[in-house]
Amino acid sequence: MSKLRIPSATYRLQFSGHFRFERARALAVYLDQLGVTDLYASPLLQARRGSGHGYDVTNPTHLNAEIGSEQELEALATELHGRHMGLLLDIVPNHMVAGSENPWWMDVLEDGPGSAYASFFDIDWHLPRTITRNKVLLPILGRPYAAALENQELKLVFEQAGFFIYYFDTKLPVAPKSYLLVLQHRLDELCNKVGADFPAFRELGGILAATNNLPERTTLSTEMAGERRLQREAIKERLWNLCQITAKGVEDSALYVYNRLISLNDDPLMLAIGAYALTMQQRWSTKTKADDAGCKQAEEQPCGQRSSFASLHALASLRAVGDDHAEVSQSGLHSKPYPGFSSHW
Repeated sequence: MSKLRIPSATYRLQFSGHFRFERARALAVYLDQLGVTDLYASPLLQARRGSGHGYDVTNPTHLNAEIGSEQELEALATELHGRHMGLLLDIVPNHMVAGSENPWWMDVLEDGPGSAYASFFDIDWHLPRTITRNKVLLPILGRPYAAALENQELKLVFEQAGFFIYYFDTKLPVAPKSYLLVLQHRLDELCNKVGADFPAFRELGGILAATNNLPERTTLSTEMAGERRLQREAIKERLWNLCQITAKGVEDSALYVYNRLISLNDDPLMLAIGAYALTMQQRWSTKTKADDAGCKQAEEQPCGQRSSFASLHALASLRAVGDDHAEVSQSGLHSKPYPGFSSHW
């Protein structure tokens, strides 16, 4: 077992897109001459695009590509090691960014307590109100839900990764089982126009059948959850591919999905009915920020270093286990060194 290294003189470096590993490596000789024994680095894990601090982590299993590659980090560590200097990393394992760039968070919003990542986050799934039970309650609305619907602030959007509901810049996933509410809207009109035997219409029918037969995530064992995930992604891929078909005569089927969105988004009544029905079937529920008195008060009061770089509404708390070491349940975040660089620490 290697002897524990105790830093005696550290120098803090804030990495970002404007200050990468290569620039830090070039400073090693200067820092060594100053008598610095250890370089104290800001968080290096994948963070939100354009992050200026790195604490808004989106994927703790990858380095932040904006500040450099693994090879560049290896070169930095090698340079420091050659000067008998250490590399001290700032890792905050108790939260991640709660946004669309975080694949774990988006999966939880899509599948709720049945998500493979549900146990990673410190979420209370058993809220008093039945309507919000087994859902993530998101304090994101600037006005009451009914008013937000009436003002068409909730928009249904179709992308390669599936259907999403946007509330301004906030992106929320739509559970695949609820795709039926959108795709079956005025389906008979399309059938009358192209015919039930039209190839693209039959493919759409196949997508609908696959969506309808998609098992509920909570009814599956852990072993079967992976198969359901593959089925879920296959449905999204088939739907996207169908919408990319632009050959003459197939456009009606390709545009069908987009026309459903246009008719839903442009008709205030249909938007209200459709969005309400959709949100009731999701694993997330919205409320106004003003209703979240606890978080609001926390944001208005000093909260250590966190309040200086991020709104508490933008962070998701991770579940920590153990009293003597930092470890997020099943997430792969541990207090051990980053793979491949332990010899330089």
